[in-house]
Amino acid sequence: IGVGSRDLDERVGGLGMLAAIDALDADALTRTLVLISKPPAPRVAREVLERVRRSAKRTVVCFLGSEEPTLARTLTQAAETAIGRKLDHTPVALRKVHGAVRGLYCGGTLAAEAALILRDAGAPGECVDLGDDRYTRGRPHPMIEPELRNEHIVRAAADPAVGVLLFDVMLGYGAHADPAGVLIAALKGAQKPAIASVTGTEQDPQRWSLQVAALRAAGVHVTPSNAHAAMLAASVVS
Repeated sequence: IGVGSRDLDERVGGLGMLAAIDALDADALTRTLVLISKPPAPRVAREVLERVRRSAKRTVVCFLGSEEPTLARTLTQAAETAIGRKLDHTPVALRKVHGAVRGLYCGGTLAAEAALILRDAGAPGECVDLGDDRYTRGRPHPMIEPELRNEHIVRAAADPAVGVLLFDVMLGYGAHADPAGVLIAALKGAQKPAIASVTGTEQDPQRWSLQVAALRAAGVHVTPSNAHAAMLAASVVS
């Protein structure tokens, strides 16, 4: 249930997430609740955590940036905790590069996760949420129309201060029919390493495996999750 990026800020007060918890708590087929959010307002986070403590369901929470020791630190850790196993991942090593990480994201929560990982690793760089209002006024969201991100990719690829490019690729109904293809077109001629994660499933119209294969064929380093992508990017410039 997507409650929206503003739901856990002070003005909204988590109304959507609290209603979703109530609904799923009452659903007999739901066994585990997984709550994820980019950094929430502290008061709202406390209210949501108090609500899940009263839930009869097993609950995994990832509020990015929270210092609460019982919370998952990344979306990957939240998913692994929820399913009870580690994500298969074979680490790769890329040659070191000069310059900073430039993360260009469609998903705000993924951008926030990547930024926190870069910060904790001491890696130079920034992650831009291109779905934010300041980029989408009068334009479709980049999940729907990725051309907005392409403009930023071309500039970042030509920027000598940028050492590595970092992306998310978002699949699903309502998203662009071939986001990998659009991204690949923008990367043509780029001389910098590109790292991406693909968020989706084989049941999505774009098919996760086809998108991953296309990106890898174009020389993009695809990791199992956004957290892995951010950690790989940090290792390249650190």
